[in-house]
Amino acid sequence: MNELINLKAKALNLGLCEEYKNKWNAAVDKSDLIKMALDAKGIDFMADSISNGWGVSAEFLKKKFPEYINGIIIKNPDGYTSSMFVKQKTKIEVKSTLTLLVSCDCDVIVEEDKMTNLYVCGQSSVNVLCNGYCQIYLYGDSAVAKMSGSGKWHTKRIKNSEPHINH
Repeated sequence: MNELINLKAKALNLGLCEEYKNKWNAAVDKSDLIKMALDAKGIDFMADSISNGWGVSAEFLKKKFPEYINGIIIKNPDGYTSSMFVKQKTKIEVKSTLTLLVSCDCDVIVEEDKMTNLYVCGQSSVNVLCNGYCQIYLYGDSAVAKMSGSGKWHTKRIKNSEPHINH
């Protein structure tokens, strides 16, 4: 779990807030770590760290957290849901409020009755068919999303920059 230790050290170096220091220190298992990583603040941190090259790798996520990726929905106590897809090559039908796409090369479907935020990083290249409402955040220069559909979407590119903590 060296990648995880390095990620925590980097986050602390960048000024990780007290709330997240406490969450990380209180984590007793992988479930606690995933819940922290995929909450509303953690998901931006994960995408940014991966796109800047100092976060955990897609290979690490696939190897160490397979039971929490590629279709597993995490319920947040604040009422929203999150999911993470890693190296996904087949179609994704978005079911969660927040979705992290790491090194994916696939089609992403957002149905008419869905509202979602997509966080695209790690050299992902996705075709998004949005018939609902999508907010798409593309991290770094290598993340690509081609948009189509009858829904509404807004795309924002987050450039690779100095690593930062948004909390």
